Amino acid sequence: MISVLDTWRAKRRIRNTHQELYSLSDRTLSDIGLARSDIRTIGANGLPNRHGR
Repeated sequence: MISVLDTWRAKRRIRNTHQELYSLSDRTLSDIGLARSDIRTIGANGLPNRHGR
């Protein structure tokens, strides 16, 4: 069973991930294979699904 504290921690990790990724330049994101539009998906669902993989 997931506790309220576990849910809060998960949401905090997602928020921190978003903040860190948004702070990167477009060039840096591109270098690691990401686009700025991928950021919301990454934090919530892991890496985006690309090319059917």
